[in-house]
Amino acid sequence: MTRLLLAVLFGLSTATTAHAQDFDEFDDSGSGNSAERAEPRTEVVREVVKGFYFKSNVGTAIFLGQFTPPVVQAGTAVGLAFGQDFVDNERSSIAWEADFVQGVHNGLSNPEQLGRGCAATMNCLQGDLRTYTLGAHLEFATYPRRRFGVGGRIGGGVMIAPQLVMLEGVNDVVLTPGFHSTPHPVGSGGVELEYYSKLSHFSVGMNVDAVYAVGFDLSVNASAFLKYTL
Repeated sequence: MTRLLLAVLFGLSTATTAHAQDFDEFDDSGSGNSAERAEPRTEVVREVVKGFYFKSNVGTAIFLGQFTPPVVQAGTAVGLAFGQDFVDNERSSIAWEADFVQGVHNGLSNPEQLGRGCAATMNCLQGDLRTYTLGAHLEFATYPRRRFGVGGRIGGGVMIAPQLVMLEGVNDVVLTPGFHSTPHPVGSGGVELEYYSKLSHFSVGMNVDAVYAVGFDLSVNASAFLKYTL
């Protein structure tokens, strides 16, 4: 009986000690861990994401010099680009960008151009026109508002306008030598408007660029874009 009583008392004492230890583990009011828990966790949340991005443009292009309408009509310009904001400040940024742009234009047929005296006054085109431009740009932007940016851009590259008609057996087609077979150096400058949406990583905007292709013509390209930043 005495041994049984001692065993019960020992069991109660052990349970009480274990309970006290469990309570102490959860009650950190006097320990350093409590200070860490009491300190609020701060996490930086960026509403505007900048960095490496992909971009697609859709818009129009119109020639302003020797190929002004109706010789070549305003056409469709579509492009794909990628780039990176390598300077990212609260109110400004600088980015590089590389793009590929295709232009599709309807124009006067070659015989119609000959009737207008193209051989004597300007380059003779094949009629409808396709242009392909590979370029690189440097962009400088400022942000008057958190989600709205205004910037300027300069760039350069090369453009080709491949020959689409077959001249064999066509006696009334006269093309300026080398015009459709020679790459044309390109210089450009323009402005960009951009709005960073609340849909994370996505922004929309507009580019308006003056583009001069050496040995070709001066044009203005205006396009809207959708951009995704990684």
